[in-house]
Amino acid sequence: MSRSQGAYGRYMKRTFSTPLAEKFQSRRTRRLLVLAAIGNSVAVIALPLITGIDWLGLPFFLAFFPLAGCVNLSVRGVTEIPPSALDERQVQLRVFSMSAAYYPAVLLAFAAGAFAPWLLDTLPLPVAVGAGGIVGGTLMGLPALLLAWRLPDETAALDDEA
Repeated sequence: MSRSQGAYGRYMKRTFSTPLAEKFQSRRTRRLLVLAAIGNSVAVIALPLITGIDWLGLPFFLAFFPLAGCVNLSVRGVTEIPPSALDERQVQLRVFSMSAAYYPAVLLAFAAGAFAPWLLDTLPLPVAVGAGGIVGGTLMGLPALLLAWRLPDETAALDDEA
């Protein structure tokens, strides 16, 4: 591991351990963030199709990025921080989230590839681009989304250990 990678890992670990990040780490908040990300993804595609206003999905597309950041905050960046900067428990969580996301990601990528020609012919271009961006973002964020949904409350886990 190079010196800059170690510094990056330490910086990211500090970033995801701030008091701001702790506000997002309860199970209820994490699940609300996951539901918000899913609802936002549906809105990007559905609103322009329902209303006929092609640009209506753009604000929701842009809202996807802060939502993804909040989901990453809620799982302490386990899926983003380099493994060398994580402790043993966090590495296990990372491996679990990556492996749990593998088959759903393959299925989503296959479906996106299979339906892409039909969607490009059927949907207006701005809606198709938004849909492609949301599918790509969901594929990249799927490990964090699954981990955010499945992690128990940290306070409950600490109480069990005591």
